Amino acid sequence: MLTDGQRRNGIPRWLAVVAVLVGATVAYPQVATENEGQNKSKPLNPFGPPLRPVPQDARRAVIELSNGKKLRGLLYLTPGLRWRFYDEKAKRYLRLPLSAIRRIDAGVRKEWMEREWRFREAASNEKVYTGRTYPVRILSYRVTLKNGRVLTGRGSAVLYFVPESKEKGGKAHVGEWHKRHKLIIQERQKGKPGETLGKLVYIKSIVFDPETERATSPHRPPASEGSAQQLVPPSVPR
Repeated sequence: MLTDGQRRNGIPRWLAVVAVLVGATVAYPQVATENEGQNKSKPLNPFGPPLRPVPQDARRAVIELSNGKKLRGLLYLTPGLRWRFYDEKAKRYLRLPLSAIRRIDAGVRKEWMEREWRFREAASNEKVYTGRTYPVRILSYRVTLKNGRVLTGRGSAVLYFVPESKEKGGKAHVGEWHKRHKLIIQERQKGKPGETLGKLVYIKSIVFDPETERATSPHRPPASEGSAQQLVPPSVPR
């Protein structure tokens, strides 16, 4: 709004508004400079995945696959969730936290090569054999708890795994935080047409090592939530 003096001097209304805006910008030069400095040191990517820290209850583990490969690093469930496990002896479902488990061992109940079938035509109920087969496997699990109790049964779960790397001095540490993977514990596995049972890799055992856990550094760099890779056949790396 123009003052009486501005009206008498004939200052246009739009020119007065521009003067007010310029004055507001000059009044806060320090804030603008600080923001610019932050943007230069750490550019923001609006399309990048959010960074979330590795949960504090993540545990050091050695994972052995059915193909003989071993993985070492941190292992954890989705925060707030537990492994839904069916105890065959007690005939009931349990919710097990990783903190209560000493080791997990998988056993093959049954495995076979299944024929692949398809519909002869789009609107037909008749199926024909394609000539290809795919592997199928049924698994059970033996869970040893920290208190010595042993459970036998079945259950599926998605585990998050951050691999361990080695420093030049030979000291082990967990690194490559942008390479968080998914490892799947599952009751039933199904491979792709043309695969063999040997190619359908599964988690053979998971051993939580209390000695390495005590040596774990409390400082854990953030892992990218959006960069998790699902390692499968489809569940584990080959």
